[in-house]
Amino acid sequence: ETETDLYVANDFMGNWAMNGLYSIFSIGPTDLNGKIQAVFKGVNVELTLLDPATLTFFFRDGQMPITYYLLVMFDQTVEQNILVLTEDPTLLSGEYVVCTKSDSLFGVWDSVRDDGRTKLYFDGVDSGYANSNAQITLKLNYFTSTTNYFYNVTEKGIVMWSQDLLAERTWYFKIVPLTVDEYNALENKDDVFVQRDKDGNVVRALLRVEVDGLYLTEAKDTATNVVYFFDGEGKMLVDDVVKYEYVIKSYNADSTATLEVVDVATGKKYRATLNYQDNRNVTFTLGEEITANA
Repeated sequence: ETETDLYVANDFMGNWAMNGLYSIFSIGPTDLNGKIQAVFKGVNVELTLLDPATLTFFFRDGQMPITYYLLVMFDQTVEQNILVLTEDPTLLSGEYVVCTKSDSLFGVWDSVRDDGRTKLYFDGVDSGYANSNAQITLKLNYFTSTTNYFYNVTEKGIVMWSQDLLAERTWYFKIVPLTVDEYNALENKDDVFVQRDKDGNVVRALLRVEVDGLYLTEAKDTATNVVYFFDGEGKMLVDDVVKYEYVIKSYNADSTATLEVVDVATGKKYRATLNYQDNRNVTFTLGEEITANA
């Protein structure tokens, strides 16, 4: 006979990333006593079900005993349940941590340039939820210095940007996942971060490329209804074909940006306006042609 491990499944089982905590909350099955075993911040804890949408557990943070609550909420953006971790089950305090099933970037990535002295930490929270409700976070550690970033994973690409102004501006980077073969083929690995197995072999890699703040923006032309994709490196594309090259001249107080664009088919240069007052319906308006005498 074949032995089979049977357990009582529950709606909370799985690995949950915690927004800003850079740790996985691993929740297991329900035991025969009706308790749910879990690992929180690397410590074994026991969860008690108060009602179908509320769990509670005790945790000692240093010398401080804390009672936490896990509230189950359905998020319409990602059409799945999320967990909210809080010390206040009423949420009136406004202090809570969003937990979602972890994304593929979760964990620590070491810089190739300096043999891992610089590290990227991704908190792993699902981007679909973060788009509408929170900012998922990562941090870059260099020795004892930490720089905090937000990041977002979309079907079009991955972007990270600094939470605070650095050298008087916000820094944007696109993140490009690499296969091991792509990593090995790269001649310049200065902006590559990797994860290695226990033998030191690279098993996953990310390329970080600086881009502008319009990376991943999609904007509809107010005259033609054509939707342009901004690649963050000076090109506007339609179905992966470059239609315009652009330069950002200014970001304006009314949530617009002034651009200079060149039609790659004709070589003509124009002023243009990008309106992102509604970031779900960004528009692009082509303005007057810029002549040599303008």
